[in-house]
Amino acid sequence: MEKFTKWRDPGTGLAPFLQNPFEMPNQKFFFFIFGPILFLIRHLFIFILFITYFIFVHTLLSPVLQPIFPKTIHLIKKIFIGTVLVLCGIFPVYSQMYVHSSENTNIKPKPKDIIVSCCCSPLDILYLTFKYNPVFTISFSNTVLVEHVSGIKAMFYMLSTPKKPSYKNNTTLDNLSKLYPNRIISVFPEGTTSNGRGLLLFTQSLQSVAPQTRIFPLSIKYSHYLATPHPKSLFTFLFRLTFKLSHKIHIKISKTPIISSNYQEELDETVSISLSKLSKIPRVNLGVDEKIAFLEAWKTYKKY
Repeated sequence: MEKFTKWRDPGTGLAPFLQNPFEMPNQKFFFFIFGPILFLIRHLFIFILFITYFIFVHTLLSPVLQPIFPKTIHLIKKIFIGTVLVLCGIFPVYSQMYVHSSENTNIKPKPKDIIVSCCCSPLDILYLTFKYNPVFTISFSNTVLVEHVSGIKAMFYMLSTPKKPSYKNNTTLDNLSKLYPNRIISVFPEGTTSNGRGLLLFTQSLQSVAPQTRIFPLSIKYSHYLATPHPKSLFTFLFRLTFKLSHKIHIKISKTPIISSNYQEELDETVSISLSKLSKIPRVNLGVDEKIAFLEAWKTYKKY
């Protein structure tokens, strides 16, 4: 892979855009015997649940009832997503939370707050929807604007090539918080997926928050082989997710939020450092633009 050394961070030596290899379990006999059975059964039920969710919850119920009965819609989503998580053997583990200050506080996110997390795979979207039912956004390079998307669209964005902002339908995080005063907002400031081994450079999206906004860094960590740094990797992701008996997700969220100030340029650095410490991964000097260039080179490489 010497061809791709230019997309390896010089400071850490990490290559955050390369797909992680699949980790084979120690008991390979049981893996090859029961793996295909788990794969087929889980895919059947996931397909049924997804179609049911998309038709009845996403298309029919959510647009009508979300503004009126948000807790009811969230409960319905939790039932569907919780079933998928249990079906795939995913059990979140909540670890000790990182504290920004010396104050012994335990503040939880509430409506109009912002949750900032890494961007690695559709599992991030599933967990955030299950726990918080937030307003999802997509961040872009070289702009403070974000795109408001549904949870399903956010999941598929995790499996696609980063795109340039359209500007037509984009807005600021400040406007979104005013438009959805009863919802938490989810931001993936990296703007694209990585393999989970390093924190990418942040886009400028956090600079569009209003002063005094509470920002909660959130770490969602799982086995690196479940990350989807390459586009069109849905089948690979589903195979790795459903073939193994179980997976663990480690969740950490800051006890004390970061409060945005009038000096928004410093906010990116503060949140990035906090998320890096919380996730226990180093920051790398690569971002969305480098990811796009890498994928172009990777596409050419795969042709030969």
